Amino acid sequence: MKIRFGNLVLTVIAMIAGWITLLGYFLNFAAPFRALLVGWVVILGAVAVILGALSLGAVHLKKIFQQGRGWPYSLFVILGLLIGLSAGLAPILMPLFEGLLSGTAPSTAATGLGNPYSQWVFRYLQSALGTAISGMIVFFLVFAGFRLLRRRSWRLTSVVFIIVAIVSLIGMAPFFNLDIADLPVIGQYTLNAVRTWPWLWLSQVPAVAGARGLLLGIALGAIATGLRVLLAVDRPYGE
Repeated sequence: MKIRFGNLVLTVIAMIAGWITLLGYFLNFAAPFRALLVGWVVILGAVAVILGALSLGAVHLKKIFQQGRGWPYSLFVILGLLIGLSAGLAPILMPLFEGLLSGTAPSTAATGLGNPYSQWVFRYLQSALGTAISGMIVFFLVFAGFRLLRRRSWRLTSVVFIIVAIVSLIGMAPFFNLDIADLPVIGQYTLNAVRTWPWLWLSQVPAVAGARGLLLGIALGAIATGLRVLLAVDRPYGE
């Protein structure tokens, strides 16, 4: 098998950097080198994000000018990109303009995600859009359950999905907050408690177990992938 010199150099660099970073968590003498490498990764990651944003904008601008399929959606992508960039750069640019107009030194302001402009965008745009998308889950569950009911052949997964969807919709509904302690069948419990306990059990037992299983699977997969890269079994950087 022919080994190219460039791939060999990239493999050696990746292995050395990976082993230094890993040993930095266990050996004190390797900790400064680990911190240096992590700092380089942060800088390279920031540059990669900037390049990715520029590439995203260029692709959608080209789609808008050529009026390709779905180009109106690209307008919202460009608008969101401009709003995000403006919110991030406003704390830096506005004091500079104010200093130039007044002839004084520019004042300092909070930068990054903690500045008020980014907080406004997150609170009134990103959070609102996230809430709207989450609200669509209800309609998705109802529509998916309706399509499952129309099928002639029922499966166990379909029955489980419909039961979970119905219990979740009833449990998250904002009605039935009535106290019916006088009813002899239910006794001291309220109708709201009787309504929500199946949903609470589903959200706290099977849902939590499934989420933890997914996290454990992701962690094991990341460990296996990292070991394969450290041992040069996988060489994605040289392909």
